[in-house]
Amino acid sequence: MVSAQEYSPQFRKFQEGYQNALDVSVDSANALAQAHLNKFEKEVENKLLLRYLADTYFDMGKLAASDSLYAQLLPWFKQRNMHGSVLSVYKNRGAILYQTGEIGQALALADEALLYLDEFETDLQSQELQLSVSSIYRNLAIAYAIQSEREGFNTTDQAEKYFRKAYTILRPFDVPKLKGLALFNIGNIKQEEDSILHYWQLALDIFESHNYKQQIRMVSGNMASYYIDQKEDYSKGIQYLQRIDLEASQDPNPYMRAIHFIKYGGAYLGLEYFEGAISKLKEGLAIAQEYELYDLERESSSRLMEAYKRSGRYKEALEANEIYDAVVKKMDRLEVERITRETEAKYKTREQADEIKILKQAEQLGEAKLRQQKLILIIALISFLMVSLAGYFLWKDNQTRKKRNLQLEQADKDKTRFLVNVSHELRTPLTLINGPLEDTFDQLKNNNIDVAEKNLKKIANNTKKLIQLTDEVLAISRYDEGYMQANPTPTNLSDFLPRVFYAFQSLASRNEVDWDANIEVPDETYQVDAAKLEKVLNNLLSNAVKHTPKGRKVFMEAKADNTRLSIQLVDTGRGISPDALPQIFNRYYQEENAPRPSGGLGIGLSFVKELVQVMEGEITVESELGKGTTFHLSIPIVVSEQKFAASSEDIAMLDLDEIPIVDVDVNPDKESHVLVVEDNPEMSDFIRQLLSKYYKVSIANNGKEGLERLKANTYDAITVDVMMPEMDGIEFVSQIKQHSHWKQLPVVMISALSSEADKVQGLRLGIDDYVTKPFSARELVTRIENLIANNLVRKTQKAEDAFDMVGTEQKFLDTAKRVVEEHMDVNDFSVKDLAEALNLSERQANRTLKRLTGLSSLQLIREIRLKHAYTLLETRAHTTIAEVAYAIGFENTSYFTKLFTKRFGKKPSDML
Repeated sequence: MVSAQEYSPQFRKFQEGYQNALDVSVDSANALAQAHLNKFEKEVENKLLLRYLADTYFDMGKLAASDSLYAQLLPWFKQRNMHGSVLSVYKNRGAILYQTGEIGQALALADEALLYLDEFETDLQSQELQLSVSSIYRNLAIAYAIQSEREGFNTTDQAEKYFRKAYTILRPFDVPKLKGLALFNIGNIKQEEDSILHYWQLALDIFESHNYKQQIRMVSGNMASYYIDQKEDYSKGIQYLQRIDLEASQDPNPYMRAIHFIKYGGAYLGLEYFEGAISKLKEGLAIAQEYELYDLERESSSRLMEAYKRSGRYKEALEANEIYDAVVKKMDRLEVERITRETEAKYKTREQADEIKILKQAEQLGEAKLRQQKLILIIALISFLMVSLAGYFLWKDNQTRKKRNLQLEQADKDKTRFLVNVSHELRTPLTLINGPLEDTFDQLKNNNIDVAEKNLKKIANNTKKLIQLTDEVLAISRYDEGYMQANPTPTNLSDFLPRVFYAFQSLASRNEVDWDANIEVPDETYQVDAAKLEKVLNNLLSNAVKHTPKGRKVFMEAKADNTRLSIQLVDTGRGISPDALPQIFNRYYQEENAPRPSGGLGIGLSFVKELVQVMEGEITVESELGKGTTFHLSIPIVVSEQKFAASSEDIAMLDLDEIPIVDVDVNPDKESHVLVVEDNPEMSDFIRQLLSKYYKVSIANNGKEGLERLKANTYDAITVDVMMPEMDGIEFVSQIKQHSHWKQLPVVMISALSSEADKVQGLRLGIDDYVTKPFSARELVTRIENLIANNLVRKTQKAEDAFDMVGTEQKFLDTAKRVVEEHMDVNDFSVKDLAEALNLSERQANRTLKRLTGLSSLQLIREIRLKHAYTLLETRAHTTIAEVAYAIGFENTSYFTKLFTKRFGKKPSDML
């Protein structure tokens, strides 16, 4: 290592001048570096000077010159352990190689860089070095992405993995632009529509919060294109175009300016708003014609012709068609001229080479005859090449089409099989709900209370099975959306592993399967994601029991050191065929003709692998038909300095004194009026039955009918389903939140869509609460009552409060929420702390928040924390109530349980 004290005063003066020059321009910095070549006495100073020069070459786009210098400098920097320079060289060389198309070399260099990172990991903890490490991972991800796109390799998983690593490194640092770009990159590599848009939106939120205009335009333009071209959601596409309309319409690059107007026009055309489409397309066409952008002139005139034709303006449509025909002919002519020039150039080159041969043979055969032969030969050769190339491209296109069709057919088969399996899996619990329910009615008529109670227990158990089945399917979507992250907690593996393994002992005994384990794990507390590890083991152990015949054995061996947990699970079952073995971790895959003792969805092992990847572990499998299967699992672990967290069983013991459910404080006179917007008659009747004890209740069968009822009556709260005919819940909420009189009404959205993205979409619309089906009756009533009470306070406070708040109300609330979320796990975060962060006095903050939300500052802090706790419990992010309480800043578990129960109408333990 070289310390700054070793540099001479002259070199430090140069460094200062170099930075100042760099602020002016890269050219200035490059010129300064050139002027100081070989001017310093110390070797290290001259080497660093060369690195600065290489950096400026890189920024100037002189990649060959830059790479040559980097290649010379890298061994020297590595020998001196100059980590900053080494990482900078790896970072920039990687970028050069993938930019110049040398993907193989880029990947090899990245492997070399990763080895370096492994060796010096503990020395690379400063922010500057960590940012370089993140860039190296990003370069590696880009190289894999390019390899997948250009060379046909299936390396998108590796690309996503390293993009995520790059983002993970950035998270602790205040580098919003880099974080936004990292999220944008993750979205670019995703294949699933929702995931792409989710990550782009996260990136856009960051760029907008810091007013990074160039990046806002980039992401908004991408999202607009995706909504317009891929989803055909023209309204949504226009929303994103409107965000960047001013900047895009004034872009100095005419090509980008024209594209913006054409994209706008295409969206309006999709919405059949023909006047708007014509106006935008004419602007795009004018720019394209002025700057001779023929491809854009063709596209804009084609769409303009369509807009005129569909709006009945046939004369203008003919004129636009003439423009289209003219530009197409012009482009064809230019293409013919280009091909002709290239052919002539090739012909002349070939002619010059052949001329020498002709002159040598002229005396024997005659010059004219040879020229004729040469011409025939060239024509034949060109014809042969053209036919061959045409044949090759036709063959290549046919092969690509066949491959794509096979992939689509297989995907269709997989999804069909999945749906059939889901239907099959649903039938058993539904039968065990429907049958006992019918019998219960009969038993109650005959006063057979004991039998009715047994039936109700069966119904409750099978309801839980249905919910577990739904959770299993939805967990996959959470992974796809990128919400699933590792959440290590202090765990004593010597207690945890036997508990998980021997939980299957009774089932194994019933199946007459020998069940044994050898667990050699130190009696230490480790940081490991116990919840996810338990899901992985439960899936593998469950499969082992199912597929191991009577009289055979299942054996688990577990070992751990201070860095890694290794588990080997061996069964002596039927085994897996060689053809099926490479595919068992693929989603929806199920081995054909294989017996399935208890059904399955084909997602279990896929989800296992995804969970292992989230924990940055590895899982592999070996199998032989007739002999059995062995799974090898390896998970990174770290010795924990914290004490072992209480298990869910411990918490259950601590919580023996159940906190009584507080009765909902309702209005006995039923003065409050609730509108229920729900298309399912049974569900709307059920909600009416729940709420009519406390409120007046009106029913609307869809969003359109809901709007009509709002016009005719006054309501105090609304519950709304998401998926409905005519007008869905999203559009309904969007309209009422834009209405000056209705926008303050509390809205509870009730939906079977439970992913974070669905909730975020609803919250962005302005809903006040989100309840996931199946829901607790008490929970729904409690939430509605809380919202009505808070809204009443808010109305009263607005009438009294004259505080003039700076900025918009929503921006103020967003800031308050962000401040609380940033201090989520800080137990002593107070009202005073929140007020200081908002640049207000405690009194001003309290009055303003009360006016806007109906909640005091303390109540708002508690509300945000409790909602976050609900999400943690719903997503199973923690395994115990104590962990959830600690994660949101509560040290007293009993107090947390009491507040949670009062807020949501059910105890936290009900959700574990």
